[in-house]
Amino acid sequence: MNIKIISLEAKIQGAQKVREGVSELGIKEVIRKIFEPRSVAVVGVRRDPRDPGYEVLKNIVRAGFKGELYVVGPADVGRELGIPTYYSVSELPKNVELAIVSVPTEEVPKVVEELGARGVNVVVILSRGFSETGRTLRRDLESKVMEVARKHGVRVLGPGSQGVGNPSKSFYASWPLVRREGPLAIVSRSGAVASTLATWAVEEGLGISKLATLGNKADLDEVDMLEYLAEDDESRCVALYIEAVRDGRRFMKVLKEVTIRKPVVALKSGRTRSGAFAVASRLGIPAGHYRLYLEAFRKTGVLPASGLEELYDVWKGLALLPLVQGFSVQIITTSIGAGVILADALEELGLRLAKTSPEVKEVLRRRVSEHSLISNPLNLPRDASESEINSAIEEVMKDPRVDIVMVVLAGMTLRASKALVRWKNYEGKALIPVLLGPSKEEILSLQERGIPTYTAPERGARVAAALARYSAYLRHASKLNEVID
Repeated sequence: MNIKIISLEAKIQGAQKVREGVSELGIKEVIRKIFEPRSVAVVGVRRDPRDPGYEVLKNIVRAGFKGELYVVGPADVGRELGIPTYYSVSELPKNVELAIVSVPTEEVPKVVEELGARGVNVVVILSRGFSETGRTLRRDLESKVMEVARKHGVRVLGPGSQGVGNPSKSFYASWPLVRREGPLAIVSRSGAVASTLATWAVEEGLGISKLATLGNKADLDEVDMLEYLAEDDESRCVALYIEAVRDGRRFMKVLKEVTIRKPVVALKSGRTRSGAFAVASRLGIPAGHYRLYLEAFRKTGVLPASGLEELYDVWKGLALLPLVQGFSVQIITTSIGAGVILADALEELGLRLAKTSPEVKEVLRRRVSEHSLISNPLNLPRDASESEINSAIEEVMKDPRVDIVMVVLAGMTLRASKALVRWKNYEGKALIPVLLGPSKEEILSLQERGIPTYTAPERGARVAAALARYSAYLRHASKLNEVID
């Protein structure tokens, strides 16, 4: 078995890049400075709404950053925002923990060298136009940046990063601005993917814990971030968007350490020949065969997503839902058609419908409308009362044959909301609502109370399947550890 795993890792890592001359700082302290800096300098700010440095600087201020903040750029930028401004890096105070660089591409090596000489050892580079262009000269320029960084012991996030964020510390050096803190962490090679996930989370009343956009990953990568997030109590589930990894062995090792503590949901792009070519052209790293990544995810307990919507759905679901004991699902619905669609989706994903016990059926016949279909799916009338909805959820929750309860409602009402909130934490069983045609307020009402909510049967089914698989992985890992001990 060990030989097989090593072979798999070797294939994943592809053209592994050895990182030489790293900073004397431990990796956790490096990432601490990225997420919790006590002092920050934004270098290369221009008073231009299109300038990433200017956007990041404004958002740091708007987020209410409580540390020391400095600007290297035109004096009028500092005056406008009330921030100490310096003409050059050499004038900066020597206490800067994190520098965010947004200068023209050709100037980046010189600025990194100046920052290193000034004692700054962690840098986020927003500037673009390096290896992602696919041009040899630009790749050479990126190599020059890293040569200078290694010389001075500087750790680099980027180039081409869209910044980082930690709302709980009032620090948000990315865009668009996110103030709402929550249980969801994001690690993404793409800034657009990260900002989309963060925006959806805020719009649905959830919020994020940490956000890191990796850019070209010339130095720091997803593995470094995961190693830190494994011990971050604020992050209950991690969304990971990757295109390729350099060090397959370390990637798998750290994933195992993270998933035993919290779920990781991963979207791997470059799954097709066209996508893999795009990844290799931009990053200079083979994307790797997708089936090998899937095997790696299976071995490490990572939950694969097939697209951005599924990544988001499973990410928020596993951050909020309790672990379950099995793969058995009871459907309660006010739309028999939607209930059947859900039943199909569940079976296709490897789950099974629970067989309702005769005792539960007998109680339900006394407590719900005679127009109900007492089966699985359990079909209630569209105008079911609060008492009927509550009784249906209560009885199937108590049924030992049921692990997950999925409630499909056509037309959400306050009475259903109360019943869902009442039973959301029943003795380790998961309650997953699917609302057909809900208002934004209805979704917010539930998710702000810790109930992940979905708008189509298939979306809810994918979350139920991911939850059951992750719970099974943890049970297996726990038993394996008992045998080893």
